[in-house]
Amino acid sequence: MYNLLHLRYALEIESTGSISKAAKNLYMTQPQLSRALKELEDSVGCTLFNRTAKGVIPTEKGADFLNGARSVLSKLEEMEMALKPSVVGKQDFLVSVPRAGCYSYAFNDFLECIDFDINMNLTYRETNAVRAIKNVCDNVNDIAFIRFKTEHEKYFIREIEDRGLAYEPIHTAPYVLLVSKDSPIAHMQRITAQSLEGFCEIIEGDYIVPYLPIAEVRSTLEFNANRKTIAVFDRDTRTRILRSCPDTYAFTSPVSKTHIEKNNLAQLYCDLPNNSYCDLMIFRRSYKLNYYDRKFIQKVKDNLH
Repeated sequence: MYNLLHLRYALEIESTGSISKAAKNLYMTQPQLSRALKELEDSVGCTLFNRTAKGVIPTEKGADFLNGARSVLSKLEEMEMALKPSVVGKQDFLVSVPRAGCYSYAFNDFLECIDFDINMNLTYRETNAVRAIKNVCDNVNDIAFIRFKTEHEKYFIREIEDRGLAYEPIHTAPYVLLVSKDSPIAHMQRITAQSLEGFCEIIEGDYIVPYLPIAEVRSTLEFNANRKTIAVFDRDTRTRILRSCPDTYAFTSPVSKTHIEKNNLAQLYCDLPNNSYCDLMIFRRSYKLNYYDRKFIQKVKDNLH
């Protein structure tokens, strides 16, 4: 009898094509994951992966075994969903979202649909796209909304499809530039990449792109080595820095007029290359969207326009 956890480990290795990447995603050390894989291979009686210069790939027998493992875990998930007791009047809603004001406003509006006199289980998580994808795969969240640069779309779609998830497009739009009203940038007639040189960009500290080619990683590292950045992990910190440091700026989705005025900020539209983002909703293929999921989706779309 195989350890179901070991099956999940093997599928994660297959998905990432790397034991080290899989270990990181699973919050394990590489030696721990290697031992678990060895135990599984001993139980199966064959080698599941071949090591190559580019990572690991399934052997012929390994590919057959992994297809079977995927089917077993999918069936198990369906059984768990079918046997999960339904609680009359219970309000369940579990979601991961980008760090963006439109989603927090949508959640506030969504709460109008909730009856606070009966039981509820609501979870709202702000996180990066890779973590949100993993949260859905691991049943931590039922649905998630992810945001990424449109130039990275093919890498995220591959990650979603390789993990057996479904997705629906939500929104595509250009980023805006957020600065202090006291910033020299706020008074520029035309904003170009060159005009931002010398200023400090506030970026998300945990932005990750799955499957990014080595050449592009190196190019990004070289580009970042020649500029000033501050990495943060929440929107409030970003706002405080922008408000107090006129030499900083951030690319973001449009924010509300109230937020702009309250924090003495300026929101600028600029025509820069590769300056757009895409939002997708993702969920497990076996998952059926419920009443609350659909209500929140509508609230999100209402706050995007």
